[in-house]
Amino acid sequence: MHSSFDFFFAMRFILCGLLIIAVGIESAMWHKFPHIGGNPEKETTDLNTRLPNHTVPLNYEIVLDTTYNEDTASFFGHVSVDLKVLEDTPFIVLHACDLKIYTAVTINGTRIVDGLIFEYDRPRCLLTLGSSSGKSFNKDVPMKVHIMYEGSYHTDRGIVLLKYQDIDGKDRRLAFSRFEPTYARYAFPCYDEPNKRATFKLTLRHSPEVKAISNTPMDEENSTLIETAFQRTDKISPHMLGFFLSQFKYMEGNLYDIKQRAYSNNGEQFPLIHAFKMTKRIAGYFYSPFILPKLDHIVLPTSIDKAELGILTYSQEEVLLTKSTANTEAWTNLFLRIAHGISHQYFGGYVSVKWWSYIWLTEGFATLFSYMGVEMLFPHWDIWQYFHIEVYNRALLIDASDNARPLTYNVEENEEINALYDNVTYLKGASVLNMWKHALTKELFQESILKYFRVNQFNATSEEDLLAAIQSVVDKRKFYLAVPIADMFATWTQQGGYPLITVTRNYEDGCFTVSQEAFTTNTKTNFKKLWFIPFNYVFQSKPDFRDTKATHYLLNETSVQICENIPQNDWLILNKQSTGYYRINYDERNWKLITEELRSNPYKIHTLNRAQLLNDAFHLWKANHIDDMIHRSMLIYIRQEAEYAPLSTFKEILQYYRYKANSDEDFTNFMQYITRPIYEKLRVNESPTDMHADRLKRPIVIHVACMFKMPQCLQDTRAKLQESLVHNAPIEVNLQSQVYCFGMKEAAHQMRYQR
Repeated sequence: MHSSFDFFFAMRFILCGLLIIAVGIESAMWHKFPHIGGNPEKETTDLNTRLPNHTVPLNYEIVLDTTYNEDTASFFGHVSVDLKVLEDTPFIVLHACDLKIYTAVTINGTRIVDGLIFEYDRPRCLLTLGSSSGKSFNKDVPMKVHIMYEGSYHTDRGIVLLKYQDIDGKDRRLAFSRFEPTYARYAFPCYDEPNKRATFKLTLRHSPEVKAISNTPMDEENSTLIETAFQRTDKISPHMLGFFLSQFKYMEGNLYDIKQRAYSNNGEQFPLIHAFKMTKRIAGYFYSPFILPKLDHIVLPTSIDKAELGILTYSQEEVLLTKSTANTEAWTNLFLRIAHGISHQYFGGYVSVKWWSYIWLTEGFATLFSYMGVEMLFPHWDIWQYFHIEVYNRALLIDASDNARPLTYNVEENEEINALYDNVTYLKGASVLNMWKHALTKELFQESILKYFRVNQFNATSEEDLLAAIQSVVDKRKFYLAVPIADMFATWTQQGGYPLITVTRNYEDGCFTVSQEAFTTNTKTNFKKLWFIPFNYVFQSKPDFRDTKATHYLLNETSVQICENIPQNDWLILNKQSTGYYRINYDERNWKLITEELRSNPYKIHTLNRAQLLNDAFHLWKANHIDDMIHRSMLIYIRQEAEYAPLSTFKEILQYYRYKANSDEDFTNFMQYITRPIYEKLRVNESPTDMHADRLKRPIVIHVACMFKMPQCLQDTRAKLQESLVHNAPIEVNLQSQVYCFGMKEAAHQMRYQR
């Protein structure tokens, strides 16, 4: 069987001889190509790393000698790139970072066609190649460039070499790729931009005891004990190429025609059966089988966030848990992480972005679909309450600053690109997409995603491509939109921040006015921004919160009036289920009607609306939009609350008041009055009949009650801690933090008191 490394080493001797010849002709070439040749190391102050568009890659054949030991610091590799020349050009430019280039030639099969001279711009990680014959590279002439090089292992990018201890305490090493966003250039010369998609044929050379995996299944015919070849990928971006080399153990299964493995150091129990079901359900959303023949899950002994085509990674801390040993929040986050990675196989793998400015299309969709995936697998978890707290409200918080950036944000330099992996991309991206999923209806949104994939499969996209798909489905269904979706969507992606909607009712004629302005935490700032805002509403006589389709739009104007026969004493609430990405203020009388309903019959108002009414009232009060009485009235209703999202919102608000727990006796008594009925229902012991949300909210209630020194809470936590210490009684994992913290505080307080 022919080994690709036989070719590798043969080429090395041939190319070294060619390099000697190239050095001899380099001085003659300098006058023809002053931009290349001469000093192979170029110094520059320009940090723009964008590639020219003269050529594009079609296919890479990469061979990496990743044989490593405790003294290894570098690796050897060679890459052959099939190129398409789009226009005549005297040079070819690729990315290469921290690589030592030995030789570069053009080849035809194994025959060398021409030697290439090169210039290496190290600060910008650019490798410029020119023909030693002095000829230009001509349009539409097939080309294959072959480069031999040496690279360095890193701890956080490129090819990562990591030391760890196995289950027997022996020192081991493993290696893996971390190429997103711009780190593939540390592993091999390439077109390291997301729109430069190509196919990849990877071969890894390694020690016989090491096992290698990559994006695709092994090419068994061309693999040996020390060399693993992989099947060719579909067209993917360089940052989605991935591999992993280790002596890890694995468990595997094959379900729904998908082979999945879970690799780990110490045999950590990964919830593989749930991963199968999650994969099946997410694929089912797209009415198709899963797009890959296999999916590998790797539990790393470190925390490095990455997702590649066919390879998902997790930290050991995330997975080293079971349902009986993990708290409910960690268990929830693990499944969100699994769903996020599976979603990346579609958003990032199946379609990528044309440039990093649109990275929210990848991460925003993956974040949204992580919650959709968990909902499909665990419908009884009511995961959208968790989304409301962890995604929606956090997005509103960070997006209210004066310098909030737009979702689509122009970047060029690598530091700017890395900075885009922030909460705006993940949280606001998911929240804005969720808003339009509801405004346009879930059915139209789903059909639009299917259209988006059909048109752009294994290609690179921008937001214009997504909006074209949505508009196509809107037109097909004859779904009414007053203006094109692209015009509306742009106001949410091309400017930072979000609107504050103010609702002012005319109680005589039943009409109400909806006006908008930019919401900001800086009360002295006055932004002149407008949005196309989808909204709907519900009132007391017709309290149906189920249909979240937008019934009205504020069309990039300051206000609109709506007339309906709403009884004077009915409350009015906009934004059913709080899916719209904005805050809402009401006139004082309507706030009063809402708070009266919340105190007397809170469950007539949807859970997510209750949570957001509470959250909006607090932030509107802080920004001087409403008075303190409305805010405090909203807090009092919590006595009647029993759901996770409103209670979690209440806890977050009280972090603002935590200093008063030790200094303001009146406020402390007020908080005890509010939390007492909730605490008395839950106390400090879990029940076998507890639902998922019960296990999330009990720690919240204990925290709040004990923080504001409710006597019963302090006594209960102290007694539970004492029972554990004296009689070895187990403390439920969800409650350990609260019981240890407040139980010890109360015990210490009692000891001081007894003295």
